Amino acid sequence: AEVTVLTVGDSTCEPTLRKCLAIGADKAIRIDLNPKDGFQVVQQLSAHCKEENYDLIIASQAYRAASLVKTKVNNVIAPLMRLLNKSGRLLVTHSCGGDTVEKIIKVVWKEKDPFPNNAKDIIEYLKNNPVGENNKYSYSKPKFYTFNFKRSPDQTVSELFGHGVDAKWANILYIGQIPEKEIQEIDKSPAAQKKIKTAISKEDKMYFKNEIFSIKKIR
Repeated sequence: AEVTVLTVGDSTCEPTLRKCLAIGADKAIRIDLNPKDGFQVVQQLSAHCKEENYDLIIASQAYRAASLVKTKVNNVIAPLMRLLNKSGRLLVTHSCGGDTVEKIIKVVWKEKDPFPNNAKDIIEYLKNNPVGENNKYSYSKPKFYTFNFKRSPDQTVSELFGHGVDAKWANILYIGQIPEKEIQEIDKSPAAQKKIKTAISKEDKMYFKNEIFSIKKIR
């Protein structure tokens, strides 16, 4: 078997790729593009991999959580499913809300529902809208898992709230997939920043709740 690590991004991704090679990956490929969202990432990956099929594909936070189920399937999940070998699996994991992320987001965006659908909705849609005429897939039952915040992966700290709070806020924005325009509005509001800082400071631990499920190609 051969392990290929493939990413879409600028040169800041290269240390991660080198680490993957150091721990055993056979090949590491970087598509030089600064993608605007997960959908563009999958378009690039699918185009690059169209001549090959894979036994295992892992998709983590591959789409904006607030997107419609149809959009997630058509733009991300279905293209990746088409890259599977027979008996290959697509492993999908994403944030699902009901955690610190959703709680803090609603401090400043009270009406926002950042996680309007879940893995069960995605699987139901796939069953009712099969991918490929001659292909057949099976779907695992979604499972939940959680993890606690430790530190932002790139160790970046800005001046907005200070060392710890800012790193937590950056993770919340990433996991909640908040659009840049809305983030900029908060950056211009001292009152909103104060609410966020207070809310985050009150949390003894920040935890993130996720779902994971797999799709297996039967034929």
